[in-house]
Amino acid sequence: MLPVALVVAVTSAMARDDLFVGSSLGQRPFYVNVLYFRASDETKTLVEVFVEVPYSSLRFMRADTGYEARVEVAVIFDDDSGFQVDGHSLAEAIRADNFEATLSSSQARAFCFRFTLDPGPYALRVAVHDERANRRFSTTCKIDAPSFCVPHLKISSIQLAYGAKKFDKDFMLQKNGRIMIPNVQQSFRQNSPSGLVYFEAYNLKLGSSEADSFRVDYSIRRGRKEVYSARENYLKPGSMATVSVPLNMGIFAPGEYMLTVTVVDQNGKRKDSASAQFCIIRSANESKNKLALKSI
Repeated sequence: MLPVALVVAVTSAMARDDLFVGSSLGQRPFYVNVLYFRASDETKTLVEVFVEVPYSSLRFMRADTGYEARVEVAVIFDDDSGFQVDGHSLAEAIRADNFEATLSSSQARAFCFRFTLDPGPYALRVAVHDERANRRFSTTCKIDAPSFCVPHLKISSIQLAYGAKKFDKDFMLQKNGRIMIPNVQQSFRQNSPSGLVYFEAYNLKLGSSEADSFRVDYSIRRGRKEVYSARENYLKPGSMATVSVPLNMGIFAPGEYMLTVTVVDQNGKRKDSASAQFCIIRSANESKNKLALKSI
């Protein structure tokens, strides 16, 4: 059985995505995933930042028939001179039905941010404020927002998701009419339903024939060993294509893997690649991460 089924969404339009965490002793207090896509005006870069805060990182207090925590998440971009060029924050009250849930590391709140930036280097600051405990967790890393407006073939970041659901007009983080349910930690349980891989290819060259196509090569490695590869050809919907790849997690043993996607155009004359690391966790009786999403 092949681990992936490949689907190209017919719409017209590399960067490595970074996963980093705040410092802590023992369990990580939060997770961050940064993804890069081409913005709608095609000259700027769309930077999506996902911050996931496990319930176990927060202090819950009794509230009515359940428990409540209050958290504020801030994402800030500074340029090379230290000047703040963009940023935003979200604050939310998080409710849990019972005391056991407040201690859970498998239940979490995911905060989703979207920014349109000029390509180039930035310092990204992420801060999480637990208002009940008056505690702050923070981290800073260097990023380099890539340019997708050049004529060369380019591929976006690879987004790993638990799946997708129908587009809600009130939710901004939609792609091709669907909302991706982000897997911020980039980990899946063996017994979880198939995950979803999403990416976009830009600046495809259109030929004179309606049969003009591009190729996608997929490679999954564990360490130095390739454990899966596939090659598929698709008709070009335009100069941009979006690709959704359902991934069967049940065929992989527990461990860390590297997925590399290579888009090949014009019979190999033009190509670009992107990679994303993911982890398979041993199956357990506990349910998979339950995420509630909030976005700007």
